[in-house]
Amino acid sequence: MSELLENRYRIIRELAEGGFGKTFIAEDTQMPSHRRCVIKQLKPMGEGSQIFELIKERFQREAVILEDLGNNNVQIPSLFAHFSSEGKFYLVQEYIEGETLAERVLKQGKLSESAVKEILIKLLTVLDFVHSKKIIHRDIKPENIILRSGDDTPVLIDFGAVREIMGTVMTPTGNSTRSIVIGTPGYMPSEQLAGRPMFTSDLYALALTMIYALTSKMPSEFDTDPQTGNIMWLQEAFSVSPTLANILEKAIAFNPHDRWQSARTMLQGLQGQTPASTILADENINKPAETVIADVQIQPPLPTEIATPNPPIYPNNSTVIQGNNNPSNNNLMVVIIGLLILIGFGGLGFFMYQQNQLYQAQMAKLEADRKKAEESRLRQEPEAVTKEKIANFNNTNTVNNLNNNRQNPGDFIYEHYQLLNNRDYETTWNNLSSNFQGISQGYNSYIQWWNSVNNINILNIQVINNNNSDALVKAQLVYSLSNGKKMTDRKNNIYLLWNNDQQKWLIHKKY
Repeated sequence: MSELLENRYRIIRELAEGGFGKTFIAEDTQMPSHRRCVIKQLKPMGEGSQIFELIKERFQREAVILEDLGNNNVQIPSLFAHFSSEGKFYLVQEYIEGETLAERVLKQGKLSESAVKEILIKLLTVLDFVHSKKIIHRDIKPENIILRSGDDTPVLIDFGAVREIMGTVMTPTGNSTRSIVIGTPGYMPSEQLAGRPMFTSDLYALALTMIYALTSKMPSEFDTDPQTGNIMWLQEAFSVSPTLANILEKAIAFNPHDRWQSARTMLQGLQGQTPASTILADENINKPAETVIADVQIQPPLPTEIATPNPPIYPNNSTVIQGNNNPSNNNLMVVIIGLLILIGFGGLGFFMYQQNQLYQAQMAKLEADRKKAEESRLRQEPEAVTKEKIANFNNTNTVNNLNNNRQNPGDFIYEHYQLLNNRDYETTWNNLSSNFQGISQGYNSYIQWWNSVNNINILNIQVINNNNSDALVKAQLVYSLSNGKKMTDRKNNIYLLWNNDQQKWLIHKKY
């Protein structure tokens, strides 16, 4: 391509070619510096004047969004121009000098935890900005993160909606429909594969990208827990600190409602700024109905998307072009790629249909469990646990108390929440380890949260383990909030440490 595009842009070389078009590096001949830029050429899948005009209108709307993002965040490429010519659509974007995260890992191997954490913090800041605009990226992966030369700042490229627009087709009845799902196998969570991306879908993909940087392994190389659907990656990352491991583990939960519910809360958790109680309160905003014992109706965010194609580095980094698909676990992703090669899209469609049925069954079970809990509550409020009943909940086979004078950890937890019901915040604050106090953002934040709780209903307490230095207690709690709603505490595993100086148990962690 030696001619000038739009009588202005001279193509220097082709960067990539995919199912949606091509990507070039070009120079702008009308700028004194002849600055370099990236031109993305996109070709619609549908044909006809009617579909072309529809795609053109949608393309222009998404270009406005791209321009706004790039103008207001230095970690997103600026959009210089957009135009259509000879049935194709073009985006002219800022050229980011640097190497992708995938290229760096291929060249250097595993990155250090400190390097990964720095990248993660900066990208969560970008996602917080992007999500505040009601936009979902939908294709976060190592190839779509450029580490900019000079300052090594990660830049997020190739948003997903423009490619989806190129997949717009007409139905036999004359209505338009988007016939593709945007994302990359392995980095794409189940709900996105089903065509229902959420903000948490981006956090899922980002966490898997960071796991790749820590382990140099792609998602398809990890086994998947058959019970939960969660990816089993920790055995490949023994040196990763528990703090970072827990942050990433939460982000890649199979169920979207078990993940961090926003980039901001994930960032705060990573920086040790968010108390467990604050996270609990924040997650109630997007909490699935089955975990809220009240009439709470939550609607998932409506996705607004943008995007461009990019070159695959790995064989399985192809974009899925499929209609009503649904979840597959990462352990089966290699099988999917094999099916694509051997028997084509027919086999893939049948596999996705099966996975869709599994996903729908799981979601139906969650909803059924929620209704069952609500019906039970309406019939009769659960009887509160009394101190005398705690002994019945304790698992005596696991209790190995080496000091007969030491308070039973189940009694300690019961008294702790009773003190909270009595608004004795000073005593309960001192029941927390210094580590837990640090997570809780200080005493004032601690009081502010518990002032929003009218009462804690203790449904069950069970001592799981009781050793000389630590203990594990499982407590089922329901919070009656000041706004009239009720909420279960999902973090019902309480890890205790014995403090010899104070001769008492201290709450060290909840999960």
